[in-house]
Amino acid sequence: MAKKKGKIRVSQELHDFFSRIGKKGGKRGGPAASAKLTDKGRRERARKAALARWDKLRLR
Repeated sequence: MAKKKGKIRVSQELHDFFSRIGKKGGKRGGPAASAKLTDKGRRERARKAALARWDKLRLR
């Protein structure tokens, strides 16, 4: 059986640092990933997003 991992507590300063680093990566990585997508990949990503939105509505 796998061990359940708990949350690691870090200082607020360290948390803010990691948050800033993550935001930088997201701003760069998102457009770069979408630029590399083919038409088929773009269509598939849009289809998955639409299904996820409809699933949320169904669960209400």
